[in-house]
Amino acid sequence: MTNSLIILCLFITSFLFGQSPTENLSFKSTDLTTVASLSWADISDGFYIGNGFGGLSFHLDPNNKFKKISSDCMSRFTIDSGVWTIKKNILTLKSKTKTLEFSVFKFDNFNFYILPEQRQKFIHDLQASWEECKNFKGIQIGDRIRTAKDMVGYSLISIYYGRDLADSAGT
Repeated sequence: MTNSLIILCLFITSFLFGQSPTENLSFKSTDLTTVASLSWADISDGFYIGNGFGGLSFHLDPNNKFKKISSDCMSRFTIDSGVWTIKKNILTLKSKTKTLEFSVFKFDNFNFYILPEQRQKFIHDLQASWEECKNFKGIQIGDRIRTAKDMVGYSLISIYYGRDLADSAGT
């Protein structure tokens, strides 16, 4: 109990007062880190938020342009576009109407693209999802075994922008 309280206090203070981009943000048995050196490889396949029936996605191209696409089972259309840049490990998407600045976090086979105002809630939601899924025994779908960490990742992609790196790699 004391160790849990100490770990919780460390996380709260690290998020309130900042941290280095290479700092390990692990807690309990989960693996959460910041992407230490953000590159084209981390964003090349884009990222999305959705529940499997519909959602929003960002498609980025190597010419520093992006499209924000809304899709559901019946339609798919571009709702915004603009330019993207990477500076100091922050992915910035700038359109005519809005600028978004994402930090990228890695959890197992997932990257999550988190806005500054979402950071604390993301950590809380990750921890809560882990508590709900940690006893999941795994299930084979196709040639891949989906683990408890996969279940956590997919549940968070319904709330936060993310990307399943294993699916992007074709595994």
